[in-house]
Amino acid sequence: MNGRDRKLAVEAMIISSSEPVSPSKIAQILSITEEEVDAIVDALNEEYAASRSFRIEKVSGGYKTFIIPPYGQYARAISGVAKIKLSRSTLQTLAIIAYEGPISKVRINAIKGVDSSHTIKNLLEMGLIKVVGRADGGSLVYQVTDKFFSVLGINSIDELISEKEQ
Repeated sequence: MNGRDRKLAVEAMIISSSEPVSPSKIAQILSITEEEVDAIVDALNEEYAASRSFRIEKVSGGYKTFIIPPYGQYARAISGVAKIKLSRSTLQTLAIIAYEGPISKVRINAIKGVDSSHTIKNLLEMGLIKVVGRADGGSLVYQVTDKFFSVLGINSIDELISEKEQ
């Protein structure tokens, strides 16, 4: 497979997947290194910069296509996908889980000073958090999901913290 075909194969895999595709999976399928995958993605994004409404970003440990901001409203209009809207209380709970997680509901309630049961239920239904075990007292322990990272367009909480510090 020549360089052009490899580039088109990487593009096809990323565009066709609804979930982030890991560089290791792409490398395995194409029998190349992860560094070569990263270089191909960089080259694709350079090509896209002048003539496409999307780019490839690394989120949740994998690559996914994202519509660039000026065109997002059109993509949402045709796909029927709405932006996720969160109430202030829900956003606060999500932030606590993101920064403190894995964390129990008891601890979340202690930080917020109110019962978070309804908010936690909503975040579970949205797929932004998940149960990852039980605390010593038997209460469920939560942490954010890959969907959370994908929605924010980041790979980890560390990126969120580093963005805040800049």
